[in-house]
Amino acid sequence: MKIPDRDWQVHVYDADVDESAYELITELATTYVQLAADDTIQVVSASASDITQTVSIVTIDDEGKKVENSIHVDTTAGTTAVNLGGGTHRYYEGSSLDIPGEGVITIRRTTDTTFIDSIAVGQLKSGAVQHFNGEKYTRLKRWWASNLAGTDDVELQLRWYPNDASCRVVTTGFEIVDRIQLATAQMDSPIHELDPTKVYPPGGWFAVVGKGASADEKVSVTLTGSDSNS
Repeated sequence: MKIPDRDWQVHVYDADVDESAYELITELATTYVQLAADDTIQVVSASASDITQTVSIVTIDDEGKKVENSIHVDTTAGTTAVNLGGGTHRYYEGSSLDIPGEGVITIRRTTDTTFIDSIAVGQLKSGAVQHFNGEKYTRLKRWWASNLAGTDDVELQLRWYPNDASCRVVTTGFEIVDRIQLATAQMDSPIHELDPTKVYPPGGWFAVVGKGASADEKVSVTLTGSDSNS
């Protein structure tokens, strides 16, 4: 299903922002892995009891269109992997459930069952501060962040990558839209209002990356925007 025009918001709590390099802000205890090549996608649960959930997954397909496809977990045993429809997928944005899982729901590549992302027990959405605009034009609205129970400074960068393929190698090809510098624990940033007249063309990728002054910093980030046909 093609993604319609809409306002959107992404909110993530990341408990593991390290100091070695800028990294995508995610909620994962493990490492998020973008699709390294065009591939089909599978869904599997850590619990055989997960037999009623529907998983909705947003991707960029192999024609560069942003799409949402839904799939039921295996109705006999959730630990049996099922293949997502929609053909071959180029990039992965995020996923959601209609009913919480008894086990962690894993989204993975069919090739070598390589891990991409997961939805934690009790949650309905995966978490990564990223947004692909596909065929749409995007206007960013605002963003803000908090340093939660960390011990050191964290720098966050809101980046725009005009070429969405950059999601596979995030170190080059970006424009820094804005920065938030968080001091030690329990610091909330003000809301950063973004230029409402700035229109970002189709085919790109937004991401918030962060780097701490020490390991295992804990931050939350919220980013909002809207997509339209013009």
